[in-house]
Amino acid sequence: MSTASPLRMTLEEFYAWEERQSEKHQFYRGEVFAMAGTSPAHNEICMNIIHALRLQLKAPCRPYGIDLMIHTADELDTYPDVLIVCGAREYQQNSNRVVTNPKVIFEVLSPSTEKYDRGLKFDHYKTIPSLQEYLLVAQDRVAVDHYTRAENGWLAQDARSLEESVVLACQGVALKLKDIYENIDIPPAEEPNTAQLKVYGDER
Repeated sequence: MSTASPLRMTLEEFYAWEERQSEKHQFYRGEVFAMAGTSPAHNEICMNIIHALRLQLKAPCRPYGIDLMIHTADELDTYPDVLIVCGAREYQQNSNRVVTNPKVIFEVLSPSTEKYDRGLKFDHYKTIPSLQEYLLVAQDRVAVDHYTRAENGWLAQDARSLEESVVLACQGVALKLKDIYENIDIPPAEEPNTAQLKVYGDER
């Protein structure tokens, strides 16, 4: 969330106000926060994910982009980067752009949002009864973390190579990392300093 002083309004006022804004905001218990801007890489990854999902998902499941807002049980209204809804969309307070029943949510990480996406925002998302999967996608490295709701919490898996795929429980969709990161320039990983490692090894 933005560190600037938030606006205050009711949820009904926020929905009407947000329709007129050129930038996106999120709402939490009476306070309105500006959402951080996105990079070209962030937007490209989102489009890649949506394209891959559209090629594989079958009715009644459909992917949506950042223009669709979600409402959580603990009163956060925000825009996920990508989400999947299966079946009829259920709307919050008759708003045709705020759904309450996402099944899968994707967030593309950035330095300014990663801590929030991994922590507090995930806690908010956990209150959504319909949510079964949460995926965090890095944009500065090849890394996808995949969380699946289980009986006693959330199970975590990760993928760190372009040769890997993440398989969604939702219809068994397999997302190849090479497709997620298509047209994305990823900086090469730093090689370890082998000379320094040898010194440390000699001191043991």
